Amino acid sequence: MDLKLKEIIEGLSNSSGQNFFNRIVLNMGSVINADYVFIALLNEKKQTSSTIALYAKG
Repeated sequence: MDLKLKEIIEGLSNSSGQNFFNRIVLNMGSVINADYVFIALLNEKKQTSSTIALYAKG
């Protein structure tokens, strides 16, 4: 598990803003061999969310 986490973190160097989130989901999907990975932002009332980055079937 530590090696996988290290791979994800190393792939984030020099990333910021929207590119940072896009690279997180891309690296996570690749490293853990996931079909889907997403990051969403919950609204203040925690009733809805907005997807800010998505990885779908590599």
